[in-house]
Amino acid sequence: MTPDEARSLGRAIRAVRLECGLSQLKLAVAVGVKSPWISAWERGQSKPTAHGPAATPRPAARRI
Repeated sequence: MTPDEARSLGRAIRAVRLECGLSQLKLAVAVGVKSPWISAWERGQSKPTAHGPAATPRPAARRI
């Protein structure tokens, strides 16, 4: 993933999170990661992976 693509993905994550009315902390709890990961994703400094901690759906994540 290029840096531009990472930033674009981050903007999309942030937009959806805000549309759902979630804080970074609430999203982090819902997907099973620590809140700094959400911030890093949104800034394009890291990206969620299919094998990372958020890959396993949790009950709260299904309600979003």
